[in-house]
Amino acid sequence: MRMLSALRSLGGNSNRSRSLYVLLFTLAIGGIFKAAAFWRETYIAAHYGVSADTDIYFGLQQIPMAILTFTLGAFGLAFTPAYSRARQTEERSSWTGGILALALLLGLAGSAITMLAEPFLLEAIHAQDSPTAHLTLLLLSLSFAPILVSGLWVCMSNAAGRSFRSLTITGLPYLLMTLSLVLLCLKSGTQSWSLPASWLVGFLITAIAGICFVAKTETFPAALSSMFVLVRLKSFRCFLGQLGSSVLENAGFISNQLLMVYFFGMAGPGAITANNYAMRIGMLGFGILTIPISQLTQSRLCTVTSVEARRRLFIRQLTTMALLIGSAAGILFLFREDVGRLIYLRGQFPVAELQFVVSLLPAWLSYFVVISLNAVVSRMLFIRHEGMRYTRTMLCAYAGANLLRLLAVGHAAPAAIIWSSVIAESAAFLWNLRHCLMSKERAQPGVLNVTATPVSA
Repeated sequence: MRMLSALRSLGGNSNRSRSLYVLLFTLAIGGIFKAAAFWRETYIAAHYGVSADTDIYFGLQQIPMAILTFTLGAFGLAFTPAYSRARQTEERSSWTGGILALALLLGLAGSAITMLAEPFLLEAIHAQDSPTAHLTLLLLSLSFAPILVSGLWVCMSNAAGRSFRSLTITGLPYLLMTLSLVLLCLKSGTQSWSLPASWLVGFLITAIAGICFVAKTETFPAALSSMFVLVRLKSFRCFLGQLGSSVLENAGFISNQLLMVYFFGMAGPGAITANNYAMRIGMLGFGILTIPISQLTQSRLCTVTSVEARRRLFIRQLTTMALLIGSAAGILFLFREDVGRLIYLRGQFPVAELQFVVSLLPAWLSYFVVISLNAVVSRMLFIRHEGMRYTRTMLCAYAGANLLRLLAVGHAAPAAIIWSSVIAESAAFLWNLRHCLMSKERAQPGVLNVTATPVSA
């Protein structure tokens, strides 16, 4: 018995060591690519400052960002387990070829629709029609198909259990767009088109690399016929059903983010850009801490079958998230002005605009804490097959946040736009937490282990 206990102890220590190694390596990968992203932000701030042109870029950038958020979030949550099962059957080639063809067609169709909607989109961000705005929208819209293909490569890597590869693919476009922006500026100067061009280059190179890699590792027909075969498969129709519930919450999240940009556009010239800079600092730890910890939480919760043990594990993981995220947010809050000066106060970036950015940081840091805690809660509810409960609560929170913004517009500082989300989503977190702590769960026939991490959760 003692020997058995010793072996179990060694096994437990080994598992804990491996989990720690995975977490540390994941944080390291995220840190490298986050550093590249901040280098790009610093470079943009120093060379472009705050202007109407940067407002156009950061405002219109929300469209491809929304597509990326959807692909890695709601889509990946449903697609990863479905593709993982398909890889073990004869449907593997139809899934691989069909989904890639579908992504390319949807991306090109989205580009065409976006260009047709140009007048409406420019009016939505309070931008003037100009050659700069037209070229910016054109270059950003051409990135839709590469974004979808890059996102599929991430999901396929997750389905194959290659988590390190998926993390690398996720950050690779940002490293490539940083390097391409520097090269474009060195060759042509700080032209406004260099910003959307570097964005397109980053995802285009990643997408081409992804297609080449998948073509070497997977066997599939390079024809549109595979797409028509895919849509007739029963497994694909089941996947579409699973996708529905995750899409609903993600759509609410994206709409909330776009409405936030709209309200900042009403705050005056430069407000959209200042909000973007503040968000970059306030959400710094999301990719480095929140996503890896929430993914690890999901993995552990899926392996626990006892209701009470799962509840204890959830409390432990939520406490860990709260301590780490709270500490990171507290440190950034204390040194918020120093961090802002270090990153942005250079070149054409004036002190007055820096103060505007710093004034938004407390709200963004608070939102960082709330969205991180909600990331743990969402995984608990989805594992308990209560994802629709989470979706309903969050949709109510998004609606409440925008109602608060309507009441505050013209009567409060721009930071109130962010504080509205903090208040509404904090209330949603407390409501969902109450259900997570309930010992009683609905009877489950089994637990689905999803390895993809939704960005919006």
